[in-house]
Amino acid sequence: MEFPRIGVITIQGGGAVAIDLIGQLQGLTGPPEDGGRPTGDRGLLPAAVAGTSAGAIIATLYWAGYKPEAIRDEVVRLFARSRVNAFFGRGSGWLPIRFSGFAAVAAAGAAFLRGPLAFLWHVVWPGRRWYLVPVWWIWQVVSLSFRTLASLNALFVGRGIFPGDGIVSELDRLLRESPLLRPHSERLPPNGLLRFYDVAALHDPATFPLFLIVTDVRRADIVVVSSTDPACADLAIAMSARASAGFPGFFKAARLSNDHDTCVDGGVISNFPAWVFGLDYRRSLRESHDPQLVELAYMPWLHVGLRLPSGDVPSPDSFDGFVRGLVGLLLGRARSLRMISCRWL
Repeated sequence: MEFPRIGVITIQGGGAVAIDLIGQLQGLTGPPEDGGRPTGDRGLLPAAVAGTSAGAIIATLYWAGYKPEAIRDEVVRLFARSRVNAFFGRGSGWLPIRFSGFAAVAAAGAAFLRGPLAFLWHVVWPGRRWYLVPVWWIWQVVSLSFRTLASLNALFVGRGIFPGDGIVSELDRLLRESPLLRPHSERLPPNGLLRFYDVAALHDPATFPLFLIVTDVRRADIVVVSSTDPACADLAIAMSARASAGFPGFFKAARLSNDHDTCVDGGVISNFPAWVFGLDYRRSLRESHDPQLVELAYMPWLHVGLRLPSGDVPSPDSFDGFVRGLVGLLLGRARSLRMISCRWL
């Protein structure tokens, strides 16, 4: 007898490069359908999904019924040049900055790290505007100085460069238009952000548990936002995903509730939350008194983790290799494997 292909999926964070994980998800859950018929072998049936940071956004859209290829297309549209400024929102503080301006500062910073000549070439090279060379130099220096000042102002005054309001509004729109919730649009509240309670009240058997990992800076603690936990019922889904993906410094801290009002990227503590699906999770399913979840607790499942390649490991034999290893540790190489006991929200 062949057991059903059921699995729980953990999606790690990874910033912009996490789009590679969408391809992994597509390979895991099966190829697209042609005229309603599968084009290849049957993929894994999801029993639950957990995500951190950019993986939280992917997990949320997948939980809402989007196919991996549809998630990829939406991400490409959101990051299009014409929409990216609105997606991140205008920087806070008395010198607001748009994402395009910050990207120019980041490009100049990258050139500076390559060396003085590379930075000079980046700043003063006028392209084909030879007849505007002096004006172009002045404009480059003034523009770069203003954008750098605006970025630092937003970072230190606003405790984050971008508010991320566009992320919340776009995620909420995608949730309302998702395959899971579009058929129930008349039963959803017309105003405000959708909350986990709104989805749970539909009693749709197609839903499976969703877990988003968030770091609470004020409490110095990790928070697990669960679609099946009654304590999370009043939390906005889009805001929860935005909080999990709120890289500190780049985004302002998000407010989930009165008790959790300073929330940032879950990857600060746990970038690969595989521990969510431990023995405690099965126990919580058995004690939930929800027939669908109790049935899930006694099912055999595979635990699949979607992760990005770690790349070459720096050698500690040289000072440069030691420094790069230390920087990688501080930036999160170790937290991908960290197994911790956490407090559920």
